[in-house]
Amino acid sequence: MIRPIFLCLLFIQAVHFQGHAQSKSLPPEIDSLSLLRKKFDLGVQAGPSVNILFGNAFIRKYDVPAANFGAGMFFRYNLKNVFTIGSGLYFDRKGAHSTATHDELGNEEYVFQDKRSFGYLEIPLTLRAVFGKKIQYFAEAGIFAGGLIQQSDLFLEPYGLRYGEEHINSYKRIDYGLIAGGGTRFLLRDGDSFGVEYRADVGLNDISRDYSFSGGSTHTFSGTFFVTYTNHYGKRKPKTKVPPPLPDSAPE
Repeated sequence: MIRPIFLCLLFIQAVHFQGHAQSKSLPPEIDSLSLLRKKFDLGVQAGPSVNILFGNAFIRKYDVPAANFGAGMFFRYNLKNVFTIGSGLYFDRKGAHSTATHDELGNEEYVFQDKRSFGYLEIPLTLRAVFGKKIQYFAEAGIFAGGLIQQSDLFLEPYGLRYGEEHINSYKRIDYGLIAGGGTRFLLRDGDSFGVEYRADVGLNDISRDYSFSGGSTHTFSGTFFVTYTNHYGKRKPKTKVPPPLPDSAPE
């Protein structure tokens, strides 16, 4: 179910980008000032990610990053200065790959590979600062909270043995942490925008329920390269000052 959603989001962005890529120049009235007069941003984004787990000796020794993806929809409110407050709903696939010679009790037995996968629905809350004119640059920071909706382990063992297991009850259902990122966006002819950005989510919660023979904890990290399409709504009314009334002419 998740893969079709991800492909649909990419298709939407590809269609929008293809439709606007032929425009050679933007009308002079379409610039960063026109976006600052818009109150709201609504859009979709999706892209590949690199994930890792961290927090205990076993992970540090045996885990390597895993390639996954993230996708979602977002809503942002543009303040009257360079700052924007944003939130949304995302699916974030996290995990890691490990190759080890230990069983779950720490005994050296045989080499095995474990491809761990976690599926989270996440809600971020970010503050973004935007700079630039027709090409804009931005940096953002914030927090996120996510709920674990899927977990799986794919084991690859000697002699070609391959099997999958689910251990969702071995992990806490809630993860939360910090967000940092930045990117750029290009204004399109109709006033919408197309952009790319990198966002890093660092989990602060120990997601493991089980005892780790190596001690420590288990935390998530996800670095996602997003492709973004944004619609801008709600034109701001310019502030106008009413001139003071003219004084009455003196009587003759």
